Amino acid sequence: MPDASPPLPRLSLPIEGMTCAACAGRVERALRKLPGVVEVQVNPATDRAEVLGSAGAAAMKQAVEAAGYGVGVARFDLAI
Repeated sequence: MPDASPPLPRLSLPIEGMTCAACAGRVERALRKLPGVVEVQVNPATDRAEVLGSAGAAAMKQAVEAAGYGVGVARFDLAI
């Protein structure tokens, strides 16, 4: 019988303030501690964290900020 659960969301976060691999490690550890997070990949070269899980964007932002880094904000205006 196939699993009927919906796929977990994948979120890409722009991380501000990382300067090295150690920074990426701190961000990764902070995100992994969140309940619902299944997988985390942080790339210091692109300043992005890819997160698979159901922790929610607000919780992820708080975890990154608590680790001493920032999360970039993007704004889109769409004319319809």
